[in-house]
Amino acid sequence: MKLSEISTESVIKYLRIDAGEEIFVGTLISASKQYIISYTGQTLEALDSYEDLTIVLYVLCAEMYDNRQLTVQNDKMNPIVQQILSSHTNSSI
Repeated sequence: MKLSEISTESVIKYLRIDAGEEIFVGTLISASKQYIISYTGQTLEALDSYEDLTIVLYVLCAEMYDNRQLTVQNDKMNPIVQQILSSHTNSSI
């Protein structure tokens, strides 16, 4: 599945939350996509060719949903997310 094809409904199912949070989940998806784009230095169109980034988006959404408080207790990135993102980072950056 391409990053651009991930739906709000699929993230709601992945997070196992009630429907009715579509606006917030949509924000999580947008923020996760922007994070991936910023980290890798690639466009969304280029990133659509890497299906493993779908996993990254779901994990980022889950982490953002679980840690939506103002305080951050753990500033470490998920090692799987970091490894996948690093493998797609634009080397010219």
